[in-house]
Amino acid sequence: MKKLRLVAFVSVGFAFVAAAPLVACSDDTSINPTTDGGLPDSPSTDAPTGDTSVTDAPSETSVDGGLKIETIADVVSAHMCTALARCCFGNGNPPDGGADGGTFDRAECQRVYTDLGFENSSVGHTLFADGKVTLDQQKGADCIAKIDALTCNLTGAGLQDIRTTCFAAIKGLATAGQACGQSVECASGLFCNPTTPGGALTGTCAALKTAGQPCGLFTNSNEGKNSIKSEEACSYRGSGAPSLFCDSYDFVGQVYTDPATWTCKASVANGQDCNDSTWCSSGICDPDTFKCMSPVQYFSQLSCSSQVVP
Repeated sequence: MKKLRLVAFVSVGFAFVAAAPLVACSDDTSINPTTDGGLPDSPSTDAPTGDTSVTDAPSETSVDGGLKIETIADVVSAHMCTALARCCFGNGNPPDGGADGGTFDRAECQRVYTDLGFENSSVGHTLFADGKVTLDQQKGADCIAKIDALTCNLTGAGLQDIRTTCFAAIKGLATAGQACGQSVECASGLFCNPTTPGGALTGTCAALKTAGQPCGLFTNSNEGKNSIKSEEACSYRGSGAPSLFCDSYDFVGQVYTDPATWTCKASVANGQDCNDSTWCSSGICDPDTFKCMSPVQYFSQLSCSSQVVP
């Protein structure tokens, strides 16, 4: 049996069943990982807390009055959850009983996607207003429009189109050598290189690693989360641009390898093994097969059912 792997990209898989936060270059550790391909930890059996009634998307989701850097993560989250509900339940705002006989927990969904955005585009959002991050209004509006038009059975090209736009909406300003708390604060082509990878993290912006260079730089969490965080060393903010991934998994032995051996490698073709979608050159990492494929049902059945309150 394939070893359970926790990965952290919000796409085809397990947006609501992973347990612990991603490691980050700061104290922003509120991220609940999901996947582009890996299997999650066992889902929680705790009953949901708080108000689980279905609510309309918050008023700030309108882009007519302009987007704000302070709330862009919340806006993207609201639209992601509407897309999820549409794909999973046939209604972007299902009534009570309209989510496979239960109630869609929109509040929890939006909490998760505020941390993640589209394919981790919102990672580090608590630092968006710290003066090192700016918002491109037009690209932000385009990101939201593309999420609204997301095809449930998504192609690799479709994923890359949305991902590119949503990542481009947020721009880091810190230059090489400047202090950072997350890679989102660093300008394009840089990542937040941790100065204390095993502790309470701080870092400095440094050039992305190139093919063949080491990427196992984050060791603060478990191996699955460390592998996802290490994607940031190979592509900007783990966005798949450039088309490199951090090779961290042995598919023969079905284990994560020693981070000291992880290196950036060129993304692979459809049909090849993958740990998340940054590994795929033209597809999406399917959570059932761990193969790059296109198209793939973007929100998996587990992702759909995890936020249904009976």
